[in-house]
Amino acid sequence: MMPDYTGRTTDGSPFDLGDHTEGTVVINVWGSWCGPCREEAPELVAAARSLPDARFLGIDVQDSETNARAFEKEFGIPYPSVLDPTSQLAGRLTDAVSPPVTLVAVDGHVRTQILGATNAEQIACAVREAEAA
Repeated sequence: MMPDYTGRTTDGSPFDLGDHTEGTVVINVWGSWCGPCREEAPELVAAARSLPDARFLGIDVQDSETNARAFEKEFGIPYPSVLDPTSQLAGRLTDAVSPPVTLVAVDGHVRTQILGATNAEQIACAVREAEAA
């Protein structure tokens, strides 16, 4: 089950993870300083556009707000990211110690974890499998 967590997004909006527990949610743990995160960013954008029934959410770890916003602008990230400067939320969702990590949750339960950089095809496959489980 998804943990309780509140914070704010990179644009300063309030964030409550409880608002992301219904349906299919693709969660990507990233940092602007992370080379593989930069490589996979266009793939996540493509996946978000090709999977309109899934909600996407980023968790920006160990980063500054300025760098996070610049990363999102550079790659045209179309979904919100929550700021997680101490990796508290990421640590509650995954045991992975460094990004990138992509999770697929269905109705508040994490069903899939992809460690390392991923691509749009892998994400689509993971979503299909998680929804079928």
